[in-house]
Amino acid sequence: MVRRRGLPWAPLLETVEAASGGDVALLRMQPQADSHSLLLTAEARTQAAMLDYLRRLDASPLLFDVRLTGHRVRDDEPTHPVRFDVRASFGRAA
Repeated sequence: MVRRRGLPWAPLLETVEAASGGDVALLRMQPQADSHSLLLTAEARTQAAMLDYLRRLDASPLLFDVRLTGHRVRDDEPTHPVRFDVRASFGRAA
């Protein structure tokens, strides 16, 4: 728990939110303090919006090694959004 207090919460949240634009909704954000990584689950209106989001995250000076770890088209929704998972590193791993 103590290590979590030292995480750059505000800059991480600002970076993730700024990358979303209007076509991506962040559903879950889970920092991993031990590995200096961030797990995200988000939903995009289209696959192109998902890819743009990944590019914007990768272009951030705070995040690196941004990787799409999974995705699926939500056929149960009328607009068929894309739900996806991302793993990114931040800071310097100890």
